[in-house]
Amino acid sequence: MVRITAKEKLIEAALALMAEKDYMATSVDEVCEKAGVSKGSFYHFFETKEDLGLAALSSYFSSAMAEVAEAPFMKLEDPVARAFGYLDYMAEKADSLQHTGCLFGNFAVGVARTNPRLQVRVSQIFNQFAEAVATVLAPFASEDGSEGLPTAKELAELYLSIMEGTIVMGRAHCDPERIRKGQRWFRQYLESLVTA
Repeated sequence: MVRITAKEKLIEAALALMAEKDYMATSVDEVCEKAGVSKGSFYHFFETKEDLGLAALSSYFSSAMAEVAEAPFMKLEDPVARAFGYLDYMAEKADSLQHTGCLFGNFAVGVARTNPRLQVRVSQIFNQFAEAVATVLAPFASEDGSEGLPTAKELAELYLSIMEGTIVMGRAHCDPERIRKGQRWFRQYLESLVTA
């Protein structure tokens, strides 16, 4: 049995609370209580709540990337099938995304204008995420943006904009189908690039 350290407990508690309420509404006391860790231990690991927020963002990103890397669609040899598999994979997450949202998007909306360190980290993560998605969407892209086709990075940023937007709309309307619909429309757009 793997033992979870006090630091890991604090990060897990922060992730749960920040997904439920958001960063600004989550207090250090609540994180400590949920983690079952003393406040003294909290300040042993983190100087501020902001430091915990940065650790939570990094943990969430690492977990998301590891989960995608292990997903069945990544084992598909055909790059087009792999890209469509990715969209199907994300559509399957619609219910949980509608419930918890995306931590990166939540931070971007909640603290980007008031906390420079968190804003910079969220920006870095979105750039890293876009680069990872770009490798999946490369079969539909132009290397240099010629021939009227977007580059892989442009496709990835469009996809992330659609994804984040449909998550917000799904949460606003308590309707995960909006997220699945975004995946379907983006898939149709990719199909049009293949047949164009």
